[in-house]
Amino acid sequence: GNLYISTIVTPKTGFVSLVFRESAVSAATPGPGGTVNPIIGYYYLVDPFNAGYQLTRTDRVKSVTVIPNTPLAQKPATDFAMGVLAQGQQITLYVNGVPLSTITDAGMQSGGIGLCTSGDAIFRDVQVYSLKS
Repeated sequence: GNLYISTIVTPKTGFVSLVFRESAVSAATPGPGGTVNPIIGYYYLVDPFNAGYQLTRTDRVKSVTVIPNTPLAQKPATDFAMGVLAQGQQITLYVNGVPLSTITDAGMQSGGIGLCTSGDAIFRDVQVYSLKS
């Protein structure tokens, strides 16, 4: 549904992701390019070490890059805030309260949330707000 998610993150290695409108399927699904992650949803990834971000939508068949790897205006500090505002088909991504990109995508409209990293990171002060339509 409609929601706002934010967290403070301290990555030590690798990238960090907010996963939203997600759901788990029982097992990994074979797709055209190999096996697809059993967690489906939107992955908002920030790579603070290379100062970039992207948004990917993963469904039972494939992953689609909705926003390709895009440079951040500046490299984030050691601790930084990530946020997502999802209202209907409109999704806005934030770092430190600054909007980075707003897109329209009808791929997924509801689901849970998750936090993940490719390395070692600390997530804290996670806030999730359900918004009215």
